[in-house]
Amino acid sequence: MLFVIVIIHSLLLIALLFLIIKIVGQKTKNAILKRIKIKTSDILIMDKNSNFFGLQSLGIKQLRGNCVLILTKNHHHSYFILPRYDIKIPLKNIENISLTKSFLGKSIFKNLIKVDFKKGDKTDSAAWFVHDTDSWIKILKEKTNL
Repeated sequence: MLFVIVIIHSLLLIALLFLIIKIVGQKTKNAILKRIKIKTSDILIMDKNSNFFGLQSLGIKQLRGNCVLILTKNHHHSYFILPRYDIKIPLKNIENISLTKSFLGKSIFKNLIKVDFKKGDKTDSAAWFVHDTDSWIKILKEKTNL
């Protein structure tokens, strides 16, 4: 009987922890939306729960991270929850858009959007998991003429 009580107590604590994480994450995402300087009318597509898989130039030691991903008519924006960090890629610098199952040795066994882009005189790549991959690919290809 004590074993059952301990199991139930543990499950309730785990559920409470997930609820707290979800609430804190949502408040953080709302704070990101308040801090960015993009007009709602300029947003072509947005994913508040995307997952960033890293920049090729920084190597495999990067951790995946949650971010708010926004596409406007001129830029591909990534606003990170933790650490507070932003990536802004001009659409004119994007050279290729593709789907991949993994990036920098990381995978969630779902399609990721991989973007190759000019960064100064070099080429870099980045990948994200988004919840509506088809719409993102379609709009990105339309706006970059790829």
